[in-house]
Amino acid sequence: MLNKIKQFVFAIIILIAFPKSLQAQKFEIGAGIGASIFQGDLGGTFNNGAYKTWDLDLNAMRGMAQIMSKYTIVPNFKIRANIAYARISGNDRFAGNPDIYNRGVQMNGNVFQGAMMLEFGLVSNHQIYGILGIGYAGYDVITLIKGVDQNIPFNSSISIPVGIGVKIADVGRGILELEAVAHYLNSDVVDGYDGPNSYSNDTYSFISLNYNLPIGLNNQKYGPNRNKKLLSYNKNKCPEF
Repeated sequence: MLNKIKQFVFAIIILIAFPKSLQAQKFEIGAGIGASIFQGDLGGTFNNGAYKTWDLDLNAMRGMAQIMSKYTIVPNFKIRANIAYARISGNDRFAGNPDIYNRGVQMNGNVFQGAMMLEFGLVSNHQIYGILGIGYAGYDVITLIKGVDQNIPFNSSISIPVGIGVKIADVGRGILELEAVAHYLNSDVVDGYDGPNSYSNDTYSFISLNYNLPIGLNNQKYGPNRNKKLLSYNKNKCPEF
């Protein structure tokens, strides 16, 4: 399983580092930082865990970072290769449900994820866009039940990223964007706990501020277009051309 994760992440790295095309206004590279929030069986408010939207446990918020490359297929549709690292956490001592609070389970760990995503414009010029994709993630966590380490092995699962992004502003030669993406997993044991009150698979969400830089010598918006400049010269005034 670990080899599969390495192969998948390596493929994403190749797509980010060695794009097949650098055409004007089509290829972008970027990075982002933000917060991750884990939703699983630990913590929550007054239900059976933190996996429901209204049970969102802000005490589980941790940091995340990501790098990405994007390629514009057609206007308002981009394909994206993405690698993310995040910290995740959950703790029953923040639960509002007394039964969960008394369970005494806590988890802290790391997530490593590679994903391919499709960005599709919801508003013209990609000002607001949706995100849908598929990824593969590995989890390295430490789970304690009443202070006893459960020795959870390295685990992995398929991830389905679903979210929305907003273009905030053009900054320098790049684009500043704000994203919120939920990652739905096909596993209920990411937090190392699968108790009798488990009713849903685990999920984590990323809220990030990203900066994307268009790449290409012929980028008309973010840099000089040499070909266009040459064509714009008057041959009578510039006979050398």
